[in-house]
Amino acid sequence: MNSMAEDVTMFTDDTVELAGPVVDGPALHAWAEDVRAGRVTPDAEPAVLAEIHGLTGQTFPSRRLQSAYLRWTCRRALAALPPSVTVHEHRTTALAVTGPRGASTCPRARSPCCTWVRGAGSRTTPRSATPGQANARRCQAT
Repeated sequence: MNSMAEDVTMFTDDTVELAGPVVDGPALHAWAEDVRAGRVTPDAEPAVLAEIHGLTGQTFPSRRLQSAYLRWTCRRALAALPPSVTVHEHRTTALAVTGPRGASTCPRARSPCCTWVRGAGSRTTPRSATPGQANARRCQAT
């Protein structure tokens, strides 16, 4: 998060080697230009909107401004999902991320992004669950 706005993006381009599709989208400073032009309406407080209006590519944006950009990119990604995909958002504090780095700990996972987070108050993983119990519970629900 300690980067200039022109260096922050949540999108890929044809220079990225990946198995999935390239998803084009604006870097943070270009997104701010879209906000100023009225092409994008962010979910942001007045102070963040004021910061957006002064943002340039060489500006170091605040965490609050970056959060507004991240919310927008997340909503855009969710809106692009096919109807067969269901996303359950759990707003809670992550206490740990468990499992081997870069590999799924879920035997039923069909994707490499099967990462398990144990959070306080999570509806699917109680606070008392061990990482193994949390993984088993989530895999059974898949």
